[in-house]
Amino acid sequence: MKKTYWPYVICAYLSLLSMGLLDNVRGAFYPDILNQFNLSDTLGAWFYMSTSLVAFVFSYYSGHMVNRFGILNGLRVGLITLAIGYGFMGLSENFTQVIIGAIGFGVGFGLISSIINLAVSEGASLKHRRQLFSGLHTNFALAALMAPVISNFLISFNLTWEQSFVIVCILPVSVFIYAITQKEPSAEREAVHSVKTLDEAADSQLQAPWWVLVLMSLSLVFYLWTEIGIGSRLVVYSRRFEDLTAIEANTRLTFFFMSLLIGRILFSIRNWPIKNINVLCISSVGAGICILLGLNWSSYLICLSGFFMAPFFAVLIDYIVELYPKRSAAMIPIVVAFGSLGIVAMHFVIGALTDLWGIHAALYVAAISGFLCGSCAWLHHKFTDGKGYN
Repeated sequence: MKKTYWPYVICAYLSLLSMGLLDNVRGAFYPDILNQFNLSDTLGAWFYMSTSLVAFVFSYYSGHMVNRFGILNGLRVGLITLAIGYGFMGLSENFTQVIIGAIGFGVGFGLISSIINLAVSEGASLKHRRQLFSGLHTNFALAALMAPVISNFLISFNLTWEQSFVIVCILPVSVFIYAITQKEPSAEREAVHSVKTLDEAADSQLQAPWWVLVLMSLSLVFYLWTEIGIGSRLVVYSRRFEDLTAIEANTRLTFFFMSLLIGRILFSIRNWPIKNINVLCISSVGAGICILLGLNWSSYLICLSGFFMAPFFAVLIDYIVELYPKRSAAMIPIVVAFGSLGIVAMHFVIGALTDLWGIHAALYVAAISGFLCGSCAWLHHKFTDGKGYN
């Protein structure tokens, strides 16, 4: 039986922690960027959209990069480009330069977001795979929880968003240094993943039924619309619709990410005897209901939606590996890539709706997406009767 290869797992965990921290610090300072450059919500959405467009391209081709250079080299490139792009944003003097930095950040974002899942898929033993996937995405929730706390700390010292961006680059640089010290597994161990060459990778991708990739991609897309829609706009919602201060709004965001973290920890510490498809459906419905209630009653229920969202991403990836073990290495980069592309559409839609009808109306997109992400997984389950095509 394959044993867990911890260098892959640890580097994946630390890489996602770095990416998650930088990504969520952006959300905490997003209103300040809009104000400084006098941007509309539609134009300001390019701050996120440019990153996601580039991330789509590099996520899609990350599998080929791993085939040529290995998982650890892929993560190293992702970490250093992540830091350089983010630091460039912090040194920018106008919004055009901010977008250039966001594009560089997107290169690292795309590579890391895909390769970390390949690292855990390859590095984890079968017995602990779902737990380690949940642990992986717990790091994103931890980073997201740390982000508003760190942001409030930096704000308390009267640091600008530019200065703050430069400071938080320390984390990915530190993880990059650690990743350099690690080595690929020995030749005796199973290869990086089940696809050995670029030609075989292409064949494996073509063998997967197109509608399977569509449903899995849409499931991830709608999940990301829900999580990132709330994570990136809750501060704006709190400051505009509820008239909270910057620190109060960041604290509300902290509650959301705390509930996300708690949910993911619960799936990390124990392998619950619940089928993956059941977890996906419960997660979807619970998140959608909480957001709907939060928009019409108390925004604290929006924060609670994070608890229900918590297991979805990790369990969806494990669901793919479970049903398509021979093709998952080719499928995961495609699904994650289209997830990045979906984020572009989400930021455009929410930005445009915010300009038209306000942030309160725009967040109904996140609520509807909460129901749709589980619906796509359920449709796949019904069409396949819970069986893969390997």
